Amino acid sequence: MPIVLLERTIDWQKRPSLHLIGACTLPAALHLSSFYSSNLIASSRNFLFSLNLKTARELSKLSSSTSREQSCRPNGLSLNEFIDGVLEDVKLSIANTGNESTVPLPEIEESFETRVGPIKLKGKLGADGGQFGNLASIKRTGDSVVAVAGDKISVQLEMGLQQAYVRLPRYWAELGRGIKAKGKIDVKVKNNSVSASITLRQESRRIRASVDHVSVDVLEGFDVCLTGLGVANHIAAKIIQWLAKEFNPDIKRRISEVLTDSLQESLNKIDISQVLTDYILRST
Repeated sequence: MPIVLLERTIDWQKRPSLHLIGACTLPAALHLSSFYSSNLIASSRNFLFSLNLKTARELSKLSSSTSREQSCRPNGLSLNEFIDGVLEDVKLSIANTGNESTVPLPEIEESFETRVGPIKLKGKLGADGGQFGNLASIKRTGDSVVAVAGDKISVQLEMGLQQAYVRLPRYWAELGRGIKAKGKIDVKVKNNSVSASITLRQESRRIRASVDHVSVDVLEGFDVCLTGLGVANHIAAKIIQWLAKEFNPDIKRRISEVLTDSLQESLNKIDISQVLTDYILRST
């Protein structure tokens, strides 16, 4: 499990400064951090980005022989645990805004054709008041990964919604000339995945974490349950087709917007410089 690694250098005319040099696992960090002194505290506000890709690659070789347990369970917060804490704040932020935990769906009003045995029938389908949820159930689903590129450090996140559903409280349908139905529709979304990228950059005397993007990569597998008699099977098939079509790209974009804003809001509350310093101090 990669962690951000800091290297302390001393300019005898100035205070010691910290340089971010790459990423490695805990054992490698502990080995290098043995050279650090208590002067680290005095330099906690003076971070300079000195990113060395060659150093990062060498450190990654050291990490290849370490176990998952060692690299993910340091004496303090691991990167995964830090991200989990951020996501908990994201969930609270979304939940506290009320409607932000759900995304409104556009109204449905479509005509279609279907077969009942050998007979081809025309039909109409309408629905309104639909919502997709629950954005407040966001959770990390894979290891967070640190990458060094040029003058920045990026963190890649793998996430997903523990609860993903669609609710249509009102629908109506007609099939042929005399078959009608109305009621509500509940849909469980079985498969979903969300990815995000966060970039660390130095701004003045602090490190700022900015959200580059949040994207909904997978949203599929719809289990449809609806009330109303007579045309349920035919309507369910049309609902699935509509969901698959409408989720790309408008609904995914709206989900991404809510998660991006909430993630950035949570990161803005955190002093990243202090977090990184505290991490190294706990590891020495």
